[in-house]
Amino acid sequence: MVDLPAEVALPAEVALPAEVALPAKLDLPAKLDLPAEVDLPKHPSAAGSRLLGQAVLVAGVRRVAVIGAGKNAGKTTALLALCAAASVEAMAVGLVSVGLDGEARDAWSDASKPQVRLEKDGWMVTALPFATAAGRALQIVATLPIATALGPTVLARARAPLHVQLCGIGHRQDLLAAIAALAAQVPLVLVDGAYHRQMAAHPQVAQAIVVAVGAIAAPSDQDAVALAVPTLRALLVGLAGDQPESAATYVVSGALTDTVLARCRSKSVLVRDSSRILLSQAGWAAADRQGITVVASHAVPVRAVVSNPWRQPGAAIDAAAFLAQVRAAVNVCGGAGVPVIDVVAGLRAD
Repeated sequence: MVDLPAEVALPAEVALPAEVALPAKLDLPAKLDLPAEVDLPKHPSAAGSRLLGQAVLVAGVRRVAVIGAGKNAGKTTALLALCAAASVEAMAVGLVSVGLDGEARDAWSDASKPQVRLEKDGWMVTALPFATAAGRALQIVATLPIATALGPTVLARARAPLHVQLCGIGHRQDLLAAIAALAAQVPLVLVDGAYHRQMAAHPQVAQAIVVAVGAIAAPSDQDAVALAVPTLRALLVGLAGDQPESAATYVVSGALTDTVLARCRSKSVLVRDSSRILLSQAGWAAADRQGITVVASHAVPVRAVVSNPWRQPGAAIDAAAFLAQVRAAVNVCGGAGVPVIDVVAGLRAD
């Protein structure tokens, strides 16, 4: 394993505008005449990959989960940036996914997607049909006792660089088995999370989290950031040890949902870990109105938030403006010390 520094020296503060002035309406043509395939800015730059690697790949971190705050938030791009940062350090990685990833086009929007690239001597866990389709560039090493909708799950090693598809593993115990199989082969395991599930944020799964926030979630940047707030608040939740003890604390043994919160008659709610906080925008708003504080016994640290300003082909992109809005939201959600990074533009806001 590569010996990484325990602490990365970062600038104390980057001056950001308190408020970003955006035009009320963008004057765009009603219809854009675009070719069938558009070269989209979804691939991380060398500078962006380096920034993310410095923030996340610190000494002792061997399992990193990448979680999207919404659909097409830039999770795959963040994953590729981490792979690139590890490659620069000659660090082999292992890949596993909670959801389906690596497909050329998104099943939801039909937009083209950045494909997942596995470097030579990298490892992965995926469904047998995906591994077989990769041909001789991928060596199937073992079959794992994990069933998926696409068939058996296998452990495989890349004989040469190639694009791969990752098949989702739906149960935490199966995911832990896949991670253990990869960790026996490589120093770094990257877990590709799913936007509608926070299983990858469980303390047994990951030691560090990267959250991706994308502008595509809503027509305006402001609305897109607002939609990411429930995920950000859940993953940046305070720890129980940082709050005053109270005998009136409402302890939730399972998932904290809007329905469970509605039964709460206490001003303090305790969950086992941040992966169990599944409150919606309305749920968090109700908690705020009632003065309810949500804390967790355990929470995996969020090492970085990735800002993705891409919206649709032809739409105007202001990477710095969106980065500033995400930075402000992360601060409000309790992540003042967490860097916000645009891995495509190579920008960082602290």
